[in-house]
Amino acid sequence: MPTSTVGFVSLVRPTFDTTLAGQLTQQLWAQLVESDLQPVDDCNMIISSDQAQSVVDKQRGKPLDLLLVFQASFADSTHILDIPVLQGHRR
Repeated sequence: MPTSTVGFVSLVRPTFDTTLAGQLTQQLWAQLVESDLQPVDDCNMIISSDQAQSVVDKQRGKPLDLLLVFQASFADSTHILDIPVLQGHRR
């Protein structure tokens, strides 16, 4: 039985190797699915703030024990700050 619910996002930069980033993301996603963790959504790759907002909208109302952010390439990690759970926790 799953022990923790996990939100998952993979940050990808479109000017780098997106094919490799996708492969790495899929490998990590497969390990999450096989673990005791319960992912709350699909495998999400984020390239833009709009995509980050889309993920937020899909996961809204789903309580998370953990938000796993995977930087699959040299990506602009500021997109992750668009996720409301992290607002107010910026340093």
